[in-house]
Amino acid sequence: MADELNPRDAIGQFLKQRLTGTQLLRSLALYHNWRIPARLEGLVPVYNSFDLGHGSTHFFLFSDKDAYLQCRNQIGISIMGEYYIDNVAGHNAFASIGPEVTVVNINPYSEREIHYTLEQIPRLRAWSQIVRTEAALDAAQTDNTGHEAIREFPGYYFIMEDEQYIALVPDGRGRKFAALFTSDDALELYLQRYGKPNMKPVPISGAALFKAIRNMPLDGLVFNCSGPTKAKAFPLAFAHELAQQ
Repeated sequence: MADELNPRDAIGQFLKQRLTGTQLLRSLALYHNWRIPARLEGLVPVYNSFDLGHGSTHFFLFSDKDAYLQCRNQIGISIMGEYYIDNVAGHNAFASIGPEVTVVNINPYSEREIHYTLEQIPRLRAWSQIVRTEAALDAAQTDNTGHEAIREFPGYYFIMEDEQYIALVPDGRGRKFAALFTSDDALELYLQRYGKPNMKPVPISGAALFKAIRNMPLDGLVFNCSGPTKAKAFPLAFAHELAQQ
C-alpha cells in the first residue's frame, strides 16, 4: 500500500511510475516523522521558509535526519538555521504551508527528491483536509465525535447514474447504501471495480451533501467502500444529524 511506504520509497515508486501522483500525496500526508526547519519567535517555534533567489520562496520537508543534514551541508547552516521541529505529521505540515510559499521541496538535494510548484500547493493543503476528515470519520464511528470536521469538509464526491440519482454500494442483502468518497483515489478504486459508462462523479461540500442525502430513499451511506482506507458505514440518521447541526 502506498500509505505504508516511507517517503523515500514512495517518491522512488512514483518516479518509476509505480505510484500515481495522488497515491504519493496520500503517502506523504500520512507520514508522521517529518523534520522541518524552524526558528523561535519569542518562545514559539515557527516553520522557516527560504528565499533562494529567482523570486521564489521555498518550504522544506525532510523525511529523515540524513536528508536534513545533506541539505544543510549543501546550502549552509547560515541559510538553513540550526533549529528544526521533528516528528511532524504530514497533514499538519501541509496545513502549515504559508501563503508566501511558491515551492514545496521534499528532501531537497537528496537522491530522491520531489518539488511541488505554486499551482500544485493547493493540492497539498487539500490532502491535509482529506486526512483530517478520514480521521474524523474513524472517530465518528468509534466514539461519535468529529462531526464538525466531517460536515465542513468541502471535497466529497458522489456518483450520478441513469438508473438512480446516486450510485450505491453493492450489497447482497438488498440494502441501499449511498457510495461516497473523500478523495480522488477512493473514487477511482470504486470506478475501476464497478464503473459503468453512464456514471458521472460529482464533487460536493459536506454541508450540501448531508442536506441532500437525508431526503433520499436510502438505508445509509458508506465512505470509501473500495478503499484505500477502511470503509466507514453509517445509517441514514447520521446524515440527518449532520444536516441539522
